[in-house]
Amino acid sequence: MNQSCRYFFRTCQPGQAREFILAGKTYNTMYEELKALFGKETSSVRKFQKILNELPPVRRLHYLQLAYKAAFCEWDVMNVRYRLFLTHLFTRDWQRTLNFLLESTVLGTLQFDLQEPGIIQRFIGQLENPENSPNPSFLHLAFSLSLVFPYSWSVGYLGDKLRTQILTSEDLLRLNDKTLLGSDPGDKFHCDYKEVMKNKGKKPC
Repeated sequence: MNQSCRYFFRTCQPGQAREFILAGKTYNTMYEELKALFGKETSSVRKFQKILNELPPVRRLHYLQLAYKAAFCEWDVMNVRYRLFLTHLFTRDWQRTLNFLLESTVLGTLQFDLQEPGIIQRFIGQLENPENSPNPSFLHLAFSLSLVFPYSWSVGYLGDKLRTQILTSEDLLRLNDKTLLGSDPGDKFHCDYKEVMKNKGKKPC
């Protein structure tokens, strides 16, 4: 297990790390406790939810957070079945996953503030339109954007905007003002532009 994760997620006492207790047994890793929770059952989101529903709210929250933290700290020691289970758990509720990542990990401090978040949202939504990209998941796309850029909307609302909004004529005019045509040396327009400027006795930009 990654030592930095062990330090971050567990309260250390003098000479020993806090250990996880389940059914009278001691577990040194979160992965071990997850496996003990499932017992001989195959790990799945459906089974996990069924187990949680039988627990009091405090324990339910504990195991949900345990699963999220284990996915980050002990992914490298998990078998394929548990990796698949955790991936499905993350993607089952995009908003819950986003909240955890932004509020309980360092990722919440690494977002980038865009100058034109609205244009970027409409531009990406138009590019990922079903006409251009078959069967796009706008919830997944909204989650990814919200993880990187601080959009104030919920994942569901941003997903709706990505699906329904496209670039406007005003957006195109603003983008046109910011675009220098012929700036690429390999572009035909650039070559033609250089030739015209040369003939006029002026230096190309």
